Amino acid sequence: MSQDLDTNYFVCTLGQATVVNQGKNIIDNINDFIDHQGQEIPNLPAVGFPIPAKDASAAWTHQLYTFQDLWKGSAHVSEVLKPLVKSTGGSERETVALLCPSTSNFLFTWLGLIRLGHAVLLIAPQCQPAAIAHLCKTCNVKTIFYDAFYEKLALDAVEVIKSDCVSDFEGLLLPIDTTSPRFQEALKKPSEDIAKSVKAKGSTVGYLHHTSGTSTGLPKPIPQTHYAGLGVLPRFSNGSDKATFTTTPLYHGGVADSFRAWAANAMIWLFPGKGVPITAKNIVSCLDVAEREHKTNSTPAVKYFASVPYVLQMMAADTKGLQNLQSMDIVGVGGAALPAEVGDGLVANGVNLISRFGSAECGFLMTSHRDYSEDKEWQYLRSDPQLQVMSFERKEDGNSELVVLSNWPHRVSTIEKGKSSIKLILWTGEDKQRQRLLCNSGPLRTASIHTQRLALPLPLRLATHPDHRQEIRPGPSGIRNRDFAPLRRRPHLRQRPTLPRRTPLPFIRRREHFPERPDNGTCAND
Repeated sequence: MSQDLDTNYFVCTLGQATVVNQGKNIIDNINDFIDHQGQEIPNLPAVGFPIPAKDASAAWTHQLYTFQDLWKGSAHVSEVLKPLVKSTGGSERETVALLCPSTSNFLFTWLGLIRLGHAVLLIAPQCQPAAIAHLCKTCNVKTIFYDAFYEKLALDAVEVIKSDCVSDFEGLLLPIDTTSPRFQEALKKPSEDIAKSVKAKGSTVGYLHHTSGTSTGLPKPIPQTHYAGLGVLPRFSNGSDKATFTTTPLYHGGVADSFRAWAANAMIWLFPGKGVPITAKNIVSCLDVAEREHKTNSTPAVKYFASVPYVLQMMAADTKGLQNLQSMDIVGVGGAALPAEVGDGLVANGVNLISRFGSAECGFLMTSHRDYSEDKEWQYLRSDPQLQVMSFERKEDGNSELVVLSNWPHRVSTIEKGKSSIKLILWTGEDKQRQRLLCNSGPLRTASIHTQRLALPLPLRLATHPDHRQEIRPGPSGIRNRDFAPLRRRPHLRQRPTLPRRTPLPFIRRREHFPERPDNGTCAND
């Protein structure tokens, strides 16, 4: 790790984590970690959920849970769910699917099922019934727990599966309500009465994400072991004084954001996953809740903001949104390409913006963390040559190919054993320590963070322009060009105008044309 630049839990790569964790007793499975945190730092706040007000003029409220609450709450949920999950009769417990908004019900159900020893397939609600059925069949799932909010989607998926002669598959309405008196009483249960969790190995699969399926037609599961999801993360002892806010739902990157914060004893705030769209106004309301809680109850102030590009585009176009970004120590972007004009504008307005780059195969690889007062190059990712875990091979065209070496701390099992290196990405840059992603050169695709210089799709350019006040909401698979179907029917409208320019908007769907949906529409990449 570089000695001339401080790191922290928000920007620390997995390579740097090997240095941070040296000499420490690292817990490599989720169950033991939750138990340990709940007993060793019981009263530290772990997670907050802003709750939208029913009246537009009223202030938002929130749910806040400590590490002890995570421990006791997940133990309670595991006892409730235990008799409902089918038993395979073997030594390995079955994989269970979960279809639920990104709420506290999701959080405790997910942790409760892992506590029972089950791998949990986290299904994004953007999936169609056929896609859900495909995922469940691929992962040999026999039970799917669903929230009432997605009851029709879940039951339609069950019908698809049963029509394919899988008669023993069942969908179960989630019997968990974190606002109920029963759950609140469980959080007060004496510590000595908490049942022990199932012992899990670091190599055991704890949960599974999945791809969006946009390039292959059907989504594919992405298994995460206990070690990959938690064990490789940096353990900072001084991280609890700064909280993270993430706009990514739990069934996508919110899980990784949460574990990264918790491994540093830090708190995370999650955007409400039910009932409200993700807009700049609603994000500002969430941050207001966190700031009010910081001032009244001394919870950690939110200083790290984790987001995806289209959210930053909305925040950049909103006065209060931009002010909130300016108040952050670091604003991280990942999941897709942030257009250069948006990122450059944020940096010019005093936002400490970074790109975070990783892959499904290797996790968090590089970041553009730097001296923000002197270095404005947010797109250039920095490598640390002292770690000797990656290298750059110069190609004939002058570009470089990133090679992740065999001593990198995390590589998924799909990578062929015996290989001394993994060639991932083609890069271009000024020197060996400052690189910018150019394109993908190999069969392994980057599934987490990208920093390509791509122009904004026309609808998003219009949405972020100050003269454009019409709200654009994501469709079933997020904000994508396919959500603006007339663009494909009118080739002359595909031209990207140079902003600022007032452009007629007959081809953009208005707000009332979008069905109500509770999540932010982000998708895992293939």
